[in-house]
Amino acid sequence: MARCGRLDPEAFIQNFKRLLEGYEAIAKEGPPQGFNVGDAKNLSHDELEKITNGFCEENFIQHIGYGRLFRGFIDDGEGMREVTVKTWDFIFPGVISYDSYPRKFRDEIVLLERSEFKSHPCLMKLIGFCFDKKVAVVYDMKFKTPLWNAVRSAEFGWKERMKVATDYALLLITLSRKQFDVWSNGCTDSMIDEEYNIKLLDFRVHAFPQTLGVYNSATASDQASIEKATVFELGILLLELITKKERKWKDGYHPGYYIEKLNRRSIVHESFEIDADTGTRMTQLIQSCVRPAADERPRIDTVFDTLVSIGGYSPTVPDSCRRIDSL
Repeated sequence: MARCGRLDPEAFIQNFKRLLEGYEAIAKEGPPQGFNVGDAKNLSHDELEKITNGFCEENFIQHIGYGRLFRGFIDDGEGMREVTVKTWDFIFPGVISYDSYPRKFRDEIVLLERSEFKSHPCLMKLIGFCFDKKVAVVYDMKFKTPLWNAVRSAEFGWKERMKVATDYALLLITLSRKQFDVWSNGCTDSMIDEEYNIKLLDFRVHAFPQTLGVYNSATASDQASIEKATVFELGILLLELITKKERKWKDGYHPGYYIEKLNRRSIVHESFEIDADTGTRMTQLIQSCVRPAADERPRIDTVFDTLVSIGGYSPTVPDSCRRIDSL
């Protein structure tokens, strides 16, 4: 079925048809237990075309993850309201991950429609989804600034960067406490608004809590490994935020070696007006997060505590996350 890492189109179509038949059978029986679409509307392809004006070039925002982002407009009865549409795209010759798109699509709906996440400040509010000719979701938010674009901005100061990093770390803790193992590519998969609130636009769910009645692919040891991988990605986000640099090391060598090669006590960009101790502590935190050996990396709670200590910003902790000796 795979040819040099790509799918044979005919074999892919046959395989995907079988997946669709399975989803159609589920739809006829009604939604499985725990799968509640809540307020999110099931949109037809025609409705999605109307929202995005036929996915026209003028409404295209950027490529992201497995697809694209588009601006859209919905009549809410008081006028046209701008929304953001995310697609999962199928392009031939296909890649092997295409057959996982229905699951990724389902995962996002399950997560965003959970009551404890609907109003989470770092997650997008889901108002619609489409599985008719195109796989897509609709977010009730006007697209703002991609985080990666902001990273290079002089107006994006130290305090604002610490806020973004700390809020993101708290989101990861909140998801973990609810037994959702989620991975995201920080700067690339996020945006920020005018008040520097980070919004996660794209993510991959590795495992669900058993109570949802849907798949849980991770054992306890897997979940520990996933948390350490999440800490690694948070370390990469921190590295980008404080150096104002693209992750150029990805094609060369491990980011930990990249930091060592710089051979400086502090790798913080010289434009930030911080004291030497703060720069050193931040550098040491990032080094611990991106260690090659996963079991040598700190827990996400520890990273959060250290960020609060370094940045001086302590976000409001959601009630769903109050176990919270350390927080």
